[in-house]
Amino acid sequence: MEKELSDKLIAGAAKMLFTYCRGRTRLKEEAEDLSQDIMLALLKSRESLLDDRAFYGFMWAVARNVYRDWCKKRVKAVAEVALDEHVPDSHASVPELLEKDANLRVLYRELSLLTLQYRRVTVLYYFDSLAVADISKSLGISESMVKFLLFKSRKILKEGMNMERVSGNLSYNPGSLQLRFWGTGRNPFWKLCKDNLIAQNILLACCNDRCTAEEISLQMGVSVAYLEHDLNILCENGVLTRKNGKYETAVVIFTEAFSVEADEKTRALQGEAAALIEQFLREKFADIKAIGFYRGDETHNLFLWHIAAIILEKAVLDRCRERLNVVFPTRHMGCEAFV
Repeated sequence: MEKELSDKLIAGAAKMLFTYCRGRTRLKEEAEDLSQDIMLALLKSRESLLDDRAFYGFMWAVARNVYRDWCKKRVKAVAEVALDEHVPDSHASVPELLEKDANLRVLYRELSLLTLQYRRVTVLYYFDSLAVADISKSLGISESMVKFLLFKSRKILKEGMNMERVSGNLSYNPGSLQLRFWGTGRNPFWKLCKDNLIAQNILLACCNDRCTAEEISLQMGVSVAYLEHDLNILCENGVLTRKNGKYETAVVIFTEAFSVEADEKTRALQGEAAALIEQFLREKFADIKAIGFYRGDETHNLFLWHIAAIILEKAVLDRCRERLNVVFPTRHMGCEAFV
C-alpha cells in the first residue's frame, strides 16, 4: 500500500484508537500513551499491508498486540497466598488462614474473574469445606476432574495475584446503546438490550476487540458470575459470537463521536441524495402504489419515508458489497453508542 494512503488511513483512525485505549485504561494520559504506541506500531508495519481494504482488520490486530504487550509491562510482583499444589481428599480451612492475609482482597478479586467451571469447585472446596468426593457427587463429574479443576484454578489464581489489574472506564462510566437502523428479518438486539445496561456494556467492551469473559469483567468492573447469563443469551441470539473462549460483537456499533463527524462530513451529500430521492418518488409515486403494499391508513409523508428508507438501505448495502466484496446476511443490525 502506498505511503501517502497508509498515512491518511492511520491519521483518520486516531480518534477511534484513542476511544479503544480509553476504554482499557484508568487515566486519559495512559490512553494517550497507549494509542501513540499503537499508531507507531502501525507506521512501522504498514509496508506489510498490501491492500487498503484490509486496513481495519490489520489495525485492530496491531492494536490488540500492542495492548497485550502493554499489559505485560505493567505486571508487578506481589506476595503470593500459599495455596498448596497437593489436593487432599478432605476439606481445607483456607478461608480461616486467609483472613489474616493482606492479600485476601486480591484473592477475592481473582475469584470474581474465574469462569463457572473453576469457580464452582473452588468455592465448594475452599469455602464450603466439601471433600473432593462430595463435590464430585454434587456436580456430577469424576473425582479426578474435580482435582484437575482445583489444580487449574489455583494456577489461574496465583498468576492473577501476581498481576496488576487495570479496570476500564466502563467500570465507572457505563455507556448506553440505541437502535440505529435495521434490515429485514428478526432483530434480537432491541429485545435483549433495550433495558439491559449489562448487556449493552458487554457489547461495548468487545466491539473492537475479541475479549475473554475475564477481560470483559475487568473492563466493566463486574464479576464474571454476573455476566455469564447475559453472555450466553447474547450468543444464543446471534448478537454476540464466541470462538476459542473469546467474544466479539455481531452488531455494528457507531460511537457518538463517529456519528457526529460522519454527519458533518456527509451533510452536502445528504442534501443531494434527498433531492434525487424526492424527484424519483414524485415521478414514480403512482407506480410504487400500484405494487400493492400501500396501507390505506398510512399518511402520504409516512409512506414516502418508508420508501426512502428502503432506497437508502439498498444503496448502502449494494455499495458495501461492491466495496468489500462480501455477501450480507438477510438479518443485519446496527446500534449507536453513547459513552
